Amino acid sequence: MTKRHAVFDVETTGFGYKDSILEIGIVLLDDDEIVLEWETLINPNRDISNSEIHGINPSHLSTAPYFSDVANDIASLLSDRILVAHNLPFDQRMLTNEYSKLEIGIDPGRGICTYNATKMKLEVACKKYGIKNEDSHRALADARATAILLSRAEINANSAVPAKIQHSVGKPFSRTISRSAFENHELKKASRIRRIMHSLDVPSGNSAQMSYMDALTSALSDLHLDVIEKESLGEWAQYLGLNSIQIREMHERYLNEFVAAAKRDGLVTKEEQSQIDSLSQILGVEIQVEANGITDFKLANGLRICFTGSARNADGVDISREDLEGIAKKRGLIPVDSVTKKGCDVVVAADINSMSTKARKAKEWGIPVISVNDFLKES
Repeated sequence: MTKRHAVFDVETTGFGYKDSILEIGIVLLDDDEIVLEWETLINPNRDISNSEIHGINPSHLSTAPYFSDVANDIASLLSDRILVAHNLPFDQRMLTNEYSKLEIGIDPGRGICTYNATKMKLEVACKKYGIKNEDSHRALADARATAILLSRAEINANSAVPAKIQHSVGKPFSRTISRSAFENHELKKASRIRRIMHSLDVPSGNSAQMSYMDALTSALSDLHLDVIEKESLGEWAQYLGLNSIQIREMHERYLNEFVAAAKRDGLVTKEEQSQIDSLSQILGVEIQVEANGITDFKLANGLRICFTGSARNADGVDISREDLEGIAKKRGLIPVDSVTKKGCDVVVAADINSMSTKARKAKEWGIPVISVNDFLKES
């Protein structure tokens, strides 16, 4: 009988029951052979305060799917497989919490915790068993390292029980986005290329269009297509018998979903506009979306200013709220504690894509949100 494992890892907003998943990486194993790798960032629709741990910031998450968008995809990947994680109780609890919020049934079964089995932190275990993990604290990299560890450490899994998560069969995979979308593609090696063909076997009963969309969303999770990925997609479309009109319709669908995600907070930043323009060119679909972020806002005496979230200067040094308000007062600004329609003129956040309550209210009411760096430059 084939051994079917789903190794996964999550990065989160914190460690409490009210915290959320920011990133998930999944590696599927059949008899210790990797047959699929899948990852995505996840927008928690709330502020994050621990970016220094995992390196994920609000700009990474502005167009990322909500957990509800990818819940069915994750369930289809994990169901009927034995769950494996390094510190399984934590990762499993975070996953269960997310499904509970959606009132979706989940039975995690009885999985394998490689941390409990080795009694070592992941980096220590990797060193002992000769496993390279150059991108630790990235969900897919940690899941891949854990998958290799599962095999090399010869962990006993005789008492394991597969997971069961309620999901719909035959649905196409949703749009995802990975951290690679925000990195220099020139520096990425061939290992970045997606296992496009493997991913097509996961959701059963897909039509030809659904299968092509699964390949497209997988390949575009880094918002980039290299030569090999383009050739693979073209060959797959040909194999599926899709014509140019069908392909264009699916490209339009993907791009429209991305644009909708960029617009959902009411603010299209220059970075988001650049991503949309790049995707438009890659997909051969014309679309015009103008950035509507505040790019030329000037601070002036008497403006009421509200600060939200943690702050660092250009050198990475923390700045206290008191110091920020002191700088504002010297500039002739009036610090306020809350954001109201008539009582606040500008909000300063560490990142203009901040999802803090104050930043979200400001965007809803058309109050400018500027970054700490821009505030300090003007001050």
